[in-house]
Amino acid sequence: MGVSEVQANVQMMDVETLELRAEDGSTAAQVELATRLRQGRGVKRNMVLAVQWLQKAAEQDVPEALYQLGRCAEDGNGMQQDDRAAAHYYREAAEAGYSEAQYAYGVCLMGGIGCPVDSAEAEKWIESCSSGAPCCTARIGEAAR
Repeated sequence: MGVSEVQANVQMMDVETLELRAEDGSTAAQVELATRLRQGRGVKRNMVLAVQWLQKAAEQDVPEALYQLGRCAEDGNGMQQDDRAAAHYYREAAEAGYSEAQYAYGVCLMGGIGCPVDSAEAEKWIESCSSGAPCCTARIGEAAR
């Protein structure tokens, strides 16, 4: 079963089944449960618990979990606001090929957010993002205006 099939399967699960799968170590279930907890979709919104599930998936190097942890660290949702941690998580996910993280890490490098300014490296990450995701291409177009 491919990654997208696994993701589609966990998206259709009820919360109880999802929690069981997450507890059994399914990273797809951990990320989906965290997403539902962040959004309050089918469960009471709980950012702290969402971060805990994301951390479990991130320990297994799941790029989406790393990216979402970066967002949580950047915004201070479910954890203390920490630009250095956000840049770290974005970089880890970016290096694994996660397009949205490539853009986010490029922005961090461009602005010195949680890491030293490095315009050349920022451009490299933003360019690699633009080849992988339509959302990144749109953001790059907006930034150029």
